[in-house]
Amino acid sequence: MLLASIDLGSSLTKSFYLNGGMPCPLLMPPEIAWVQPELLGKYQSVNAEAQPDKVAWVQLGDEIAAVGQFAQGFAGDQGLVERKQRRAIYKLLAVLGVVREKLDLPTTTTASLSLMLPVTEFSDRKTLQTTLQEAAQNFNFRGRSLSISFNKLQILPEGFGLFLTRRAELLKQGINAKSRMIIVLMFGHRNLSILVFQDGVLQGSSRSDGPGFFQAVEIVASLKGLSTATPGLTEAIATNQPRLRVAGQLIPLDLTDAIASAREGYCRQVKSYLENHLPGDQYDVIVAGGASAVIHPELNELFQVMGLGDRVSFGEGLQHQLAGLLRDDSTLAEQPSLLTRMADIYAVFGATWAMHRQQSAA
Repeated sequence: MLLASIDLGSSLTKSFYLNGGMPCPLLMPPEIAWVQPELLGKYQSVNAEAQPDKVAWVQLGDEIAAVGQFAQGFAGDQGLVERKQRRAIYKLLAVLGVVREKLDLPTTTTASLSLMLPVTEFSDRKTLQTTLQEAAQNFNFRGRSLSISFNKLQILPEGFGLFLTRRAELLKQGINAKSRMIIVLMFGHRNLSILVFQDGVLQGSSRSDGPGFFQAVEIVASLKGLSTATPGLTEAIATNQPRLRVAGQLIPLDLTDAIASAREGYCRQVKSYLENHLPGDQYDVIVAGGASAVIHPELNELFQVMGLGDRVSFGEGLQHQLAGLLRDDSTLAEQPSLLTRMADIYAVFGATWAMHRQQSAA
């Protein structure tokens, strides 16, 4: 059986799956490209031995989608202006196909899956659940017919893993978590979300219309005459790299002033949004998402001014666990921002795995 949790992020598809009794991370770029079947023939033969997550494509009926790194070779895009659900099925089937191949499971198998959706699309979860269940029964992954049925398929709002983590922390301190409002701030590439949990229930006051980090990318791209899809641009802004080597140009571009302007503008937007939309009463806050690391000092200062300093967590415990898990993978360990970006789905996977163990022991 396949046990996995998936977060369909705008800038990265983040997953964990159970492999030999241990959680194993799986990351795939968010791009999708629609391709014609005749274009796949040469790739299927040349890349027969490639890792499935590097050369992934899904076919449903007559429609074929290259997913992740493979889609980049077909000029795929992230679909930032679309609802995630429009592309979710192909991304989900690609992850399931990759994991099945990595674990060498039968082409007909079962799965226990937890899926994270942004709060703006959480109301559509039943439609997505039905569509995924139907599509997974008969699809093609990398030229092979697969059929996956679900003995458990739960769809949760983004931030739910972080909420569970904060609630557990409060209980360890002897605090009745049900008596406290818990707010999760998700600093994403596409938007900033404020998720409000009361008595373990996501509240209607939750929202996901805050400034996304891609707005900073758009500013730098505009100032330097680049495309927002320029390889390495987002990473350069996030890590404050002063220079970027661009294809077709011998001399690296100096991004110093453009990045400073973009980061300052993004920080101003975030502060204004939080000041306007955070509730006035007392609550606990947990902060996550890759963009939060970019303005960590400014956020700390803001929460101190708001009198929330001792009630704010940046998911340090989860990040410590993740750092230990990823330390042997040099590719992942060299990207510190992944710790904040993967914390939510890692927490959900842990809860899913624990529930699976309890059910197996019963």
